[in-house]
Amino acid sequence: QKQYFITKSNNMDQLLKELTSLGKCEFKPILKIKDMIIGKKYKLYSIKSVQTSKFGRKIVVETEDNSIFLPERYSRSLSDEKITEFAASIWKFALVFEGEVDVGKPNKLLKISFTDA
Repeated sequence: QKQYFITKSNNMDQLLKELTSLGKCEFKPILKIKDMIIGKKYKLYSIKSVQTSKFGRKIVVETEDNSIFLPERYSRSLSDEKITEFAASIWKFALVFEGEVDVGKPNKLLKISFTDA
């Protein structure tokens, strides 16, 4: 069972675009962080909390072309209130993949940062 989420928007045109996109079942492809280009700025357009059946609560940011699931540490740390606060000015920011860090575990840590767009 798929669940659909609408990003909060102050712009009516953006809201209409999102509603139309949902109606057409147009979804942005998922870009894995490890597949991002190291050092490239990915301008952000939205951030939201989603509930997945497999992984539980996750934080997703959207670029113009893709949806990117943030690492688990963000899901644990960011409250819905913080996400709403961040969403109000998300257009000012970009996501940057800084590479993988070996922390002595099977999976490497995916190092990311948020910067001015």
